[in-house]
Amino acid sequence: MPIELKIAWRNLFRHKGKSLVIGLILCLGTFIMTIGNGVINGLNTGLQENIVNNFSGDLVLVSDKQIEKTVLASMTGHTLKPITNYSELKPKILTISSIDKILPAGAGYVWVLNENGNPLDQYLLGVDIESYSKFFNNNLIIEKGSLLKKDQRGVLVSTRMRDWYFDFTDSWTVPINTPFDITTAPEKVQKNGTSLQIKNSIVYMGLSSKNASLDILTDVIGIVKFKELNSILGFYCIVDMSSFRECMGYFESSNNTVYISKKNKNLMTSDLESIDTLFNDSFETINESTTEIKNDLTKIKNIAPSPLTEELGTYNIIFVKLKKDLNLHKTITKINTLLKEKKIPLQAISWNEAIGMFGQIAMLMKGALFLFVLFIFIVAIIIIMNTLSMATMERIPEIGMMRAIGTKKRFIQTMFLAETGLLSFVFGGLGILIGSITIIGCRLLNLSTTHEMLQILYGGDTFSPSLDLISVSLCVLQLGLIVCLSSIYPIYLARKISPLDSVLRS
Repeated sequence: MPIELKIAWRNLFRHKGKSLVIGLILCLGTFIMTIGNGVINGLNTGLQENIVNNFSGDLVLVSDKQIEKTVLASMTGHTLKPITNYSELKPKILTISSIDKILPAGAGYVWVLNENGNPLDQYLLGVDIESYSKFFNNNLIIEKGSLLKKDQRGVLVSTRMRDWYFDFTDSWTVPINTPFDITTAPEKVQKNGTSLQIKNSIVYMGLSSKNASLDILTDVIGIVKFKELNSILGFYCIVDMSSFRECMGYFESSNNTVYISKKNKNLMTSDLESIDTLFNDSFETINESTTEIKNDLTKIKNIAPSPLTEELGTYNIIFVKLKKDLNLHKTITKINTLLKEKKIPLQAISWNEAIGMFGQIAMLMKGALFLFVLFIFIVAIIIIMNTLSMATMERIPEIGMMRAIGTKKRFIQTMFLAETGLLSFVFGGLGILIGSITIIGCRLLNLSTTHEMLQILYGGDTFSPSLDLISVSLCVLQLGLIVCLSSIYPIYLARKISPLDSVLRS
């Protein structure tokens, strides 16, 4: 063992009181920083699992004409610009190497019409339910009824929106062909008794910037909730894509294509005056035109109908999941550059921008936690530095005597670093250990909440702080910085002590 370390170990026991005070400060500081890092890591992990993987994807693609970025939770109710050529864009999008998989959908702001005359506002998400469930890892829990089946029309009402309907219309939403048992309903519903209205269908009115939307009456197929963050994500109800397009006035196409001769196409689109000129021609010309039109009509009549192709219709948003271990900010910049180079009329928006206020609040909370940890970091440095400085001044006779017998300043410096290093190893390590045990205990308690702000802080319904290798390494790095920075001034004072100072203080 080096002589500096032996002397440092002896000094710690010689000045037990001051060593214990500095050690406890180190232990408390590292404990709080460990808890803070665990909460930040849990928030990041929770948002990644519960929003990115189960609701929004890593990013969304929207029309390049879209100005507003909060496309999934707009507070203004602005409609999204339509994407009318998805079937052509899909293969081009999938050529981008960083993209793992995509899901086209429709997201829109609608009104719920009711007998009270006051419409309720909410969001609809139009999807192919099978693709949606696969893409988002079966993120829906069925409370009543069932999920939509293939090619089935209807809506999946979230439990949050069902409660909202009841609060404003005194009607309770129940899936079609599902018996209602009032004894299993919430207490507020049971209080209505016989006056309670039961609804199996909902009228939605789409809000379009071009006033091309329609009212649709759609059956309630199921009552669902999101596995996590339902009180936040539950402002969306999910409908089949055909119902969504009809509600928003979007186009839906099939593969049926009929080619009509140019002359007959002009005839069909001519105004009355142009048609009247036909009667100035000979009967032979009229008969020839009539024969050609009959042939074209026969083509239309005899063509075999083909099923609707979802991808040929209109969408307005494309959910995207990226390949693992990619930096989101850099990847979005790269994707937007590639979209422009490939002349794809789309733009990429990150998930936290797309969900608007909720993403911003999450980032603010993360920033606030980081600032709190930074504050503890700075306070710990100041307190330890002051304590070490006072201890140094009290040891002037000891250090001056060491200088008098030939001890160099470098040796004094190394001895002080060894002392603070030993304290940080023992007490700082103890703080990290206690903090880690506390985090494990919090996870085992399964503390849950329905409060929206706390859910954002938790990153889910349950408080789940976590520590991984990176978080623990960050705690060790922070501890090392505290020791180094808090030792600078005390070491500076110790190096200035001379043998004469020892004589003067003795």
